[in-house]
Amino acid sequence: MNLPAALLDKIQKGRVVLFLGAGALYGTKLKNHKITSGRDLGILISARFLNSDYKDESLSLIAELAISEHGLFDVQNYIREIFNDIEPAPYHLKLPLFIWKAIFTTNYDRMIETCYNNNNENALQKIKVYLSNEDTISEGDLTNDVLGLFKIHGCITRTKDNDLPLILTVEQYNDYEKNRTNMFKYLYELSIEYSIVFIGHSLQDANIRNIISLLNKNAPLGQRHYLVKPGIKEAESGLWANKKITTLDCTFESFIETLEKNITGDSIRLGLITPKSEHPIQRIFINKSIPSENLIRFLTNNAEYINSDLPYIQYNPADFYRGGGLNWYPQMESLDIKRSIFDRCFDEIILKPESERTVKSELILIKGEAGAGKTVFLRQLAWHMKDVEFGCPIWLKDSSGIDVDIIKEIVNKTSERVFIFWDNASLNNQRISTFIQEAIREELPVTIITTERYNEWNLRCETLKGYVSEVYSLRNLGGSEINELISKLEKHNCLGPNLVNKSHSERIHVFTSIFERQLLVSLHEATMGERFEDIIFNEYNSIEPLQAKYIYRTICTLNRLRVPVRAGLIARIYEISFEDFKSKFFEPLERVVFWDNNTSGDIHYKARHTEIAEIVFERAFSSNLERYNEYVNILDKINISFESDKLSFRQLMRAKSLHDIFPDYLDVINIYKYAIDSVGEDPYLLQQMANFERIRPNGNLGEAIELLSKAKDLAPYDSSIYHSIATVWRDRAKQSREPYTRIKFRNEAREILVDAIRKWGSSSYLSATMIELSIDNFEDVLHDGSISNNIIDASISKIEEEITLNKQKYPDDNIISTLEARFAGILKDDKRVLISLETAYTESSRDPYIAIRLSKLYMGKNDMARARSVLQTAIERRRSDLKLNFQYAEILRLSNEENFTTLSYYYKRAFTPHDDNYQAKFWFARYSYQSSDKKEVYQAEDIFNELRNVRISKEEKVKVRDCVGGMDTPLLQYGAIKELRTGFGFISIDGTGKDIFFPRNEIENGLWDALKIGDRTKFFLGYTYSGPICIKISPL
Repeated sequence: MNLPAALLDKIQKGRVVLFLGAGALYGTKLKNHKITSGRDLGILISARFLNSDYKDESLSLIAELAISEHGLFDVQNYIREIFNDIEPAPYHLKLPLFIWKAIFTTNYDRMIETCYNNNNENALQKIKVYLSNEDTISEGDLTNDVLGLFKIHGCITRTKDNDLPLILTVEQYNDYEKNRTNMFKYLYELSIEYSIVFIGHSLQDANIRNIISLLNKNAPLGQRHYLVKPGIKEAESGLWANKKITTLDCTFESFIETLEKNITGDSIRLGLITPKSEHPIQRIFINKSIPSENLIRFLTNNAEYINSDLPYIQYNPADFYRGGGLNWYPQMESLDIKRSIFDRCFDEIILKPESERTVKSELILIKGEAGAGKTVFLRQLAWHMKDVEFGCPIWLKDSSGIDVDIIKEIVNKTSERVFIFWDNASLNNQRISTFIQEAIREELPVTIITTERYNEWNLRCETLKGYVSEVYSLRNLGGSEINELISKLEKHNCLGPNLVNKSHSERIHVFTSIFERQLLVSLHEATMGERFEDIIFNEYNSIEPLQAKYIYRTICTLNRLRVPVRAGLIARIYEISFEDFKSKFFEPLERVVFWDNNTSGDIHYKARHTEIAEIVFERAFSSNLERYNEYVNILDKINISFESDKLSFRQLMRAKSLHDIFPDYLDVINIYKYAIDSVGEDPYLLQQMANFERIRPNGNLGEAIELLSKAKDLAPYDSSIYHSIATVWRDRAKQSREPYTRIKFRNEAREILVDAIRKWGSSSYLSATMIELSIDNFEDVLHDGSISNNIIDASISKIEEEITLNKQKYPDDNIISTLEARFAGILKDDKRVLISLETAYTESSRDPYIAIRLSKLYMGKNDMARARSVLQTAIERRRSDLKLNFQYAEILRLSNEENFTTLSYYYKRAFTPHDDNYQAKFWFARYSYQSSDKKEVYQAEDIFNELRNVRISKEEKVKVRDCVGGMDTPLLQYGAIKELRTGFGFISIDGTGKDIFFPRNEIENGLWDALKIGDRTKFFLGYTYSGPICIKISPL
């Protein structure tokens, strides 16, 4: 038979999707049964479960009766027995000889898997099976040798999952998309770019007719599709033709045979893109070992090994200076400027010897404002590594994760430290956290360098803070940076109308004096002479035609979230293929939209910069209704089985973001309803819906609890949901007017927090919420005039205990400090409290927390003598109480008690060797270090070594907490440079001769490079958790 030339051409290029039905099984053999149709399967099920009473009924009815009588799992297990050993026909085994974009099937069996697995030598592609919404669909791959098999009616490998049944009964057919919606969305998306060939389907099959109807509805401007059916009649062909489906009068077998005759193996292989068998990384292998397939595939699709041979696309330099990232092009062409902290970062992160690294698995953070050039700087660090002769630099692509076994293989085969450049910490928070924990457990020599905006790091990266080894800040442009930037703009003729007629010095003056020197903004405003926001908005308004402008606006709506935008998503929203996009909109969008050059057809769009995308989003919509409709259109088409779509969806649905964007809460409620219709009851979505009810005016907190309870059932592993539930119960308590109801709601909150702590351990967030609940309860106690002093005392003692213990664990936590201040304010304002505490104390109370709080009350009244007296008496009653000793030492210190021996004595009695009383340990070490007793000095050094390795944020660890002479009046010290290393050194201090550490950034006036061993210096001596440190160092 003859097949259309257009179809043959598409199959040769791998641009066809197969959709197989029951008829595609013709010719297969089963070990113990003979099945040629669904009716045969119904007869077998009837015989097994229903005594053959209903053998003449439809399969759906027989299945429904059998499930009713014997249960879903028994029936599905029997179907698995029937199809378990299916043997493909000879022609089926030829399927792997061609390249397919994807295969969809309504069959449950494993015939396709058998064809590919049993034909490994000749199969051009490998099978990856998708069964539900939970399966993440690969994206961004540069290869096409992995073939997705989408089993939309279930699979015999999954017969004991109530949420994913084999589609058998009428009820199941009516609900067949449940938990499989994303596979259908992908089918609709593919139909815009690729032709679908339906094989083994009947006109009488209502299910397939419904799918084709939905295909036409969701992609009316899609490709022409084909139906393979032997003996098809003219009327039937006409019916399918009306649905843009060309019928092919042939069997599946003859279809394959025709392909064999018309498409040669060599021509097929031209369209096959596979990972190369060799890779440049092998140059640094210590022997002739071969990289595993997983490693090659990872370095092909998910990451890049930085080397001089990296391919790149040629752009226009102006695109870079207008904010475009452009992958490695700026580094290849030396368009980027050398930032002032580059040498320091490269020396301290990359060149640092292994002997000077304090931990084996490192996490390095580079912080900066939006538009400061963080990503370009990160690429600059990575690119510079190609010129050093050690280390293995790996750049992770957008939305990519990393398997620790891949890095283990690299380490084992290279014996090198692996440097992983991983942009956007907050978007990859969970992935980085999981990987760094595994790397630490495996003791891998690996350094992760990541970037983030200041506010995003503070708000969304709590789980990473304890792993950070070093923090660097990328500030606004300095003088030398501006001079180099102007020179680059001059060299590449990118000065813009505002600078082109000025001299070099005048151009520098424009950057230095007029603008704020934040890189992205400065470049636009200096070169164009207008406000940054106006430049971007005028650029948007100049885009023609209108559809191009709308496409750009949608790309910006998504890309402002710092996630690349899949071309497939844009294709579904605007019914436009990538080829049509290039032909119709390349010219109007050439300077504002970039896309990766991916030969496999998996394309992503980006605006020039996410800050530019944010401005377009803020100004391009003429009304809230337009913005609302944009959200709805995106939600209707988004497919969260793709990682980039999932990241975008989560950020779009953030309650606070929606609350800020839409002034009418009903708009947000409706957006959430559309989201539920699109993705189902996703736990994150339910959590955000609950959070919105909590933060909006007059929100329904009862509904918020219901939503969070559903989310908790769906994601019992997510600790943030537990915290959200506790927060809503707390807010409900605050809203209630009934005291007993408030107590009940707070108890609900406390119970869920206790459950979270039992599962995942404590955190500052959980602890702070517990303290807040206790303080709220205490306020109710004080407002009740009938409450006895004993209850007041017990409440104060409990809260003081919570605050004291958690301040030791989280000494610099702002929320806990704020709650302590609130508690102190409540106690200070209520006269009954002081009377009650004094009474309890004079009655020989042995409760340390009563004494601590009474002492703090006296301190608040500036009565330091009574504050000290209370604690002295309390210590006489309980000499070994850690908390009393700590509080007494704190009073001595804050009273400027200069007897270091006394301070050291009480701080030492405030901790035990293996507890987490970090503050007490620090102050003991700080005062003992200046002791004349060598034994105490050694103890202090041991404590500093311990604190240096505790899991707290880098900022807390390096914070200078005291100086010799005091923080307000530090005493000047003198000494000589003893040693200079990578990014730090040691000064031999006059008097004691001790070698004291100092970091590079403590050298005043940027004179680090001028330092030499033996140089005399003056400085102050400070103390951090890591030990003594020389600060504010100036050469003499």
